[in-house]
Amino acid sequence: MWMREIGRRLPVLFRRGRFERDLEEEMQVHFELQAEENQANGMGAREARCAARRQFGNAATLKVAGWKMWGWTPAEQF
Repeated sequence: MWMREIGRRLPVLFRRGRFERDLEEEMQVHFELQAEENQANGMGAREARCAARRQFGNAATLKVAGWKMWGWTPAEQF
């Protein structure tokens, strides 16, 4: 089990920039989908985007949580 975990996390350690770009792109897709859903439910475009931001939550906090899940914080701090 621990070998699988290492295999999952090791590429992220050496490709942090790519991981961060992929994470940002995925978060943007989810945000846009939520805004579209809000608009389909009768909100105006601006109101739908504002509501999507509230529903999505703090992007910086979500990025940190993603990095903690996939990254190697102790190894990076070393």
